Amino acid sequence: MACATLRAAPSWGARTGELKRLYVAPAARGAELARHLVRLVEEAARERGLTRVVLDTGIRQPAAIALYRSLGYRPVRPVAGWEALPFCLWFARDL
Repeated sequence: MACATLRAAPSWGARTGELKRLYVAPAARGAELARHLVRLVEEAARERGLTRVVLDTGIRQPAAIALYRSLGYRPVRPVAGWEALPFCLWFARDL
């Protein structure tokens, strides 16, 4: 019904992880699964000694943008090589 992935993000910094592939099936949306998964990813990041999580989402994903902002993620500039993607927004949160 839902999934999320944490991966190393060394281009963002040695102690940074990236939240990837957060997805909740349409039938399960509205049940706070996305919020719970983000918290689990953050917990896993802390267990790995990471101090920051970054993520990207699309400009046409208002629900995702609102979720990330409500969880304390703030807009950041993309790392080198990703600036040319005008349809992406990048967010980060210090743990």
